[in-house]
Amino acid sequence: MYLSFRLAALALFIFVAQATMAQKGAINTTKTTRIEPPNWFITAKDRSLQLLVNHPEIATAKASVSYPGLRITKQYRLESNNYLILLLSLDKTVKSGEAKLTFGWADGKSLNLAYQLLYKPATQQQPITAADAVYLITPDRFANGNPANDDADGFSEKSDRSKNYARHGGDIKGITDKLPYLQDLGITTVWINPVLTNNMPHSSYHGYAITDFYEIDPRFGTLAEYKNLISTAHGRGMKVIKDMVLNHAGSLNHIFVDPPSKKWFNHYTEPGFRSNFRASVVPDPHASAEDTEVMTDGWFDSTMPDLNQRDSTLARYLIQNSLWWVFTSGIDGIRMDTYPYPEKNFMLNWIKALREQFPTLYIVGEVWVSSPALAAYWTTKGKGVNTDKYAGNLPTITDFPLFGATNQAFNQNGGWDDGLNKIYNLLSQDFVYDDASQHLVFLDNHDVNRFCSEVGMDTAKMKMALTFLSTVRGVPQIYYGTEIMLKGKDGSHPELRQDFPGGWAGDAINSFDPKNHTPAQKAVYQHMRKLLTWRKTNPTIAKGNYIHYVGDGNLYVYGRKHQDATVIVILNNNGKEVNHELGRYQQLIKGYSKAKNVITGEVLADLKSVTIAAKSGLVLELIK
Repeated sequence: MYLSFRLAALALFIFVAQATMAQKGAINTTKTTRIEPPNWFITAKDRSLQLLVNHPEIATAKASVSYPGLRITKQYRLESNNYLILLLSLDKTVKSGEAKLTFGWADGKSLNLAYQLLYKPATQQQPITAADAVYLITPDRFANGNPANDDADGFSEKSDRSKNYARHGGDIKGITDKLPYLQDLGITTVWINPVLTNNMPHSSYHGYAITDFYEIDPRFGTLAEYKNLISTAHGRGMKVIKDMVLNHAGSLNHIFVDPPSKKWFNHYTEPGFRSNFRASVVPDPHASAEDTEVMTDGWFDSTMPDLNQRDSTLARYLIQNSLWWVFTSGIDGIRMDTYPYPEKNFMLNWIKALREQFPTLYIVGEVWVSSPALAAYWTTKGKGVNTDKYAGNLPTITDFPLFGATNQAFNQNGGWDDGLNKIYNLLSQDFVYDDASQHLVFLDNHDVNRFCSEVGMDTAKMKMALTFLSTVRGVPQIYYGTEIMLKGKDGSHPELRQDFPGGWAGDAINSFDPKNHTPAQKAVYQHMRKLLTWRKTNPTIAKGNYIHYVGDGNLYVYGRKHQDATVIVILNNNGKEVNHELGRYQQLIKGYSKAKNVITGEVLADLKSVTIAAKSGLVLELIK
């Protein structure tokens, strides 16, 4: 079956360069011709460019270019005769336009390919900061804006909403259509799981087995629709984060089916060679060479071959691809999947290349580890604290250590290291980070049990946890459907990625309309909306120092101080109402006489004590 997959993929090559007849004996390019990247930008700071040209026997041809300011400095093959690598130099005076690449063979045959050089003004990404609230979307399961693209010619997997692992038809237009809903909820930034082509036989809906690094999956839409999503978001003052994968590809990707070089993949002939998924091995000063090799070079799945970023040509291929997507689409940020799995020095070069071209680009890496020390390994900026002297320089991480503590804390009764003290003890370790204020913090995401299921669909716990998420240090991330308490636990991944009710024509319930919410959904939705709307314009939350206090009877008290403004938050995880004296919190309340309840608008006449309902959170803006 594996061989049949490979043969099938040979038929799926797509034109990305315009091919024309050159002369008598010219080659017909109607089957398998592509250039990657498919075009380039004359405003790129790196004035060199690596082209991967794919055409039968192209390696045996001699290449030339005719375009002012553009020249070929080197051409060479790797292993396959069907690929040719061209290294080009772009003079600073080169202008946008259409260059002609000519390939000639000894027998007189030739091939002309048109290559576009584009002028792209320096893309001004909108900075993503702690003032933002991120909404994570699995596009296939969110909203179907264009049912006509549910299936596509040449794609083996068809849509079928009755099957968990099949594609359900959600798409880019569906997300674009729902931007007003998200903005009204208080969301400022959308993170979308991968939308690139995944032409796999089954279970391709998630997007992480990419078979074309330069193409939007037509079942999600077109490149024009993707760019329109981003420009529409920008027009609303919203931002977009693109989910990228550099660790692995789908096994039907053309660079695996007919690889330029088998060295582009680790364990190319061993599809069963799986990673041990132990990200802790990489920073471990005692790790064995064997464990390290299995971790970084093992395949993520039997259909997801591991990319070997130690190969310089593949490394450049991947870096240029990331740059191309930022140039082409204007995305504001990148979430990098499985960040500790690729070759770690390559990731340093990747960050350097992106930040040199796009200084404000938001970059967050998925670092799925359980402790702050392991997570900090990837973010350390040259202080030499890592035993191997590795300076990770990753600007931001997905804060899995805090996620782990939070998911336990709200289900525990309290104690020395239980209940809300678990959060206190975890955050007390922020000293290992250079800067934890920009961490992406979350209650759940597309890979873990939904938080509402973890707390037994308890609306009080949901509201309390959302209060914490909205006010803790970092950038809060909401998983789609949390606002309507979508559930999912102890099942397969599709159970965690249910369709959003109302995203499809004919759905029995349209949960995008708050009028259709159940009482429980209404309580959570309105609470989230109130908090997110308030926080996105509140500099105290976005920029304030984080000051917290050792837990007191399963209470957790913390504050945010910025200039002359202070917000104090009290979480009560007890099963009963608590009247709590505030005299202990002088660092927060000194100089203030009153406070305003952010949720209710009620003003407290003094700061002697407050009453906090059972299983709830209180957010107070202090008043002088």
